[in-house]
Amino acid sequence: SLLYMLQNKYLPQFDFSSAHSITVNAPVSKIFPIVREFKIKNPPVSYWLMKLRGMSAPTHFSIQHLENSRFVMLEKIPDKEIIIGLIGKPWTPTGHLQKFQPHEFIPFNNTAYIKASWSFELVPISPTQTEIKTETRIDCPTPQVRRRFGAYWFFIKPFSGIIRKAMLKAIKRELEGSNVS
Repeated sequence: SLLYMLQNKYLPQFDFSSAHSITVNAPVSKIFPIVREFKIKNPPVSYWLMKLRGMSAPTHFSIQHLENSRFVMLEKIPDKEIIIGLIGKPWTPTGHLQKFQPHEFIPFNNTAYIKASWSFELVPISPTQTEIKTETRIDCPTPQVRRRFGAYWFFIKPFSGIIRKAMLKAIKRELEGSNVS
């Protein structure tokens, strides 16, 4: 499928995932720069999630902040899709987040770590309407890592979903004005 093209390139096999979407009354060309640059100010849920993950707590939430917190921009297809990646042990107090270059993500094979990818995909519905899809995928290389991450994901997934929905609504609000609920 053409959907999640970059997800299927970078993390075709995965054990956990979460997907959300929103329809925005704007063309793809207006949305892509905002997806890349947007900020959510004072995000209370993400503050605690980032602290729990051993990351610096943001005063705002953006893809740039994620890149500063060890997420790596893996690839961008202008007006289509952005994907970022993370390698670490998020169930540990510090997260053991690894520094890596984009070309090192796919071949990385240390079985003590998970690989996670997070994409934003723009799907044109009409010339003036676009669906923004976001998906997170997590690959756990061993049953032991899968169990450890699974316990962590049980607690984090609802809050992670809240952040993703808030991000999508913030993008919609930025493009359509303040009348977005």
